[in-house]
Amino acid sequence: MYLLLLLILFSFQIPVFGQNISGIETRFREDPSEWVLYRDSLKEEEIGTIRLRWENRIDIWDFEIGDISGSIRMKWKENPNIWEVRTDRNNVLVQTTWKDDFSSWVLPYGGDYNIRYRIRYSNDPEEWITEDSEDYGFFSQWTDVEGDLNSWSTNNALIKGKVPIETRIMLCFLPIWINIYRP
Repeated sequence: MYLLLLLILFSFQIPVFGQNISGIETRFREDPSEWVLYRDSLKEEEIGTIRLRWENRIDIWDFEIGDISGSIRMKWKENPNIWEVRTDRNNVLVQTTWKDDFSSWVLPYGGDYNIRYRIRYSNDPEEWITEDSEDYGFFSQWTDVEGDLNSWSTNNALIKGKVPIETRIMLCFLPIWINIYRP
């Protein structure tokens, strides 16, 4: 009986933002101005959105995940090397590892620690990974079909409570923004 109870408890995924994000795709095909976040790999259970705030500007986005909402914006207009994520509880800056190299990013996850997030293979910007860490876990994101930027899947093995929500939303957002808008 004890073994059965343990099996049931460990069969559930660890939630992220109170939800486990397994995929993200455009709400309308070929329209990158609104993205839907999903809990399940079949992309049937919607748990949040990321939306472009103004049609003629690609530097300010709004997001909602459950009861948490916020904005994603370039820290300085015309400089896509540094982004700021704001919620009512926190502001987080994320930046490229090297100026004007959008294949590698540094994202804070607590105190003085950072997550390195990069393109897995130098010639394939459609697959992204973090460095695996005992401190915060692992995250990766890739397109469901090569060359189709409308639908992405994630492998989210981040440790609950270690990585702030603002950093987690950027892990989903950065590969999409970079592939679509190609700074």
